Amino acid sequence: KKGDPEVLEMALRAGDYLATTITDDGRFQPMVDGQPTNPLDSHRWLYCLAEAYGLLEPFLAETRQQSWRRALERGGSRLAEDIRRRIDRPRYTAPFLGTSPNHFGLWCKTVHRIGMVLGIDEWIELTTPGLHRFVREVEPGGYWAEHGGPSTLYNHVYIRGLGLHYRFSGDERLLPALQAAAEYHQTFIYPGGFPVETV
Repeated sequence: KKGDPEVLEMALRAGDYLATTITDDGRFQPMVDGQPTNPLDSHRWLYCLAEAYGLLEPFLAETRQQSWRRALERGGSRLAEDIRRRIDRPRYTAPFLGTSPNHFGLWCKTVHRIGMVLGIDEWIELTTPGLHRFVREVEPGGYWAEHGGPSTLYNHVYIRGLGLHYRFSGDERLLPALQAAAEYHQTFIYPGGFPVETV
């Protein structure tokens, strides 16, 4: 609830925890009850911390602000290096990227957003071509060829990355891909609103 001090305090504590999951060399090592967890999708946590920083910066005391900022810089630097090595690959498919293309798209979106909230123009310039590349790689049917074919669930991930990029940039070059994807999802959905599992 907006304006609720208890919610703000929970959000600040959550941000403090996320900042501690990023090691000195920018890796993600979340701990639960003192035990390390699988960090496969922890770049999503980094994105959450970037959004929290952007929303809550006016409420951050200097020590907390510096802690979150340094964590974002560490994690963002590591992801930016991974992006830099892959950004010009001939195809945005798993064999060429060495990771799932939906992961690569979210890496680009995460580093782009960190660049926006921290004022790191180099990261915005690095990731923008990758995000535009996903626009060009959408199939005529409105889907991205995850694992060689259409996937309603993975398509949501691509839409999230491009949708957030459009939300923050206003770049209308993204709209044709997003419109095609919207039509694809309107086609492959059950009457109850659940996506068709297999296309």
